[in-house]
Amino acid sequence: MAERDAMLAERDALRGELRVTKVERDLLKEQLKAFERRLFGAKSEARSDAQRDLFLNEAEALAPTTATLPAQEDDTDSTSVAGHKRGKPGRKPLDPALPRKVIRYELTEEERVCQ
Repeated sequence: MAERDAMLAERDALRGELRVTKVERDLLKEQLKAFERRLFGAKSEARSDAQRDLFLNEAEALAPTTATLPAQEDDTDSTSVAGHKRGKPGRKPLDPALPRKVIRYELTEEERVCQ
């Protein structure tokens, strides 16, 4: 009888450990999913269409109408800005003052075979 009680107590202890292990495993799985979402998830601030419409409607409601806009004066106060000039792509040429050495390799007829 004592042996049976000892085995039942051991079984209950093992079941308790199993429950704790399962809870820890589930917690770690959730943490892993959260890390994966943060690492591999969408990086932009993309919103759903409904949410985007909400912000657009709010912006339109807050935008000043033509009646509330100040009268535009003539463009005499505007300044012109020079355009952006894009650089040439590729590597800059070497300095022509650098010494140059021409090395020619002559191949025999046997070595001039393409495979």
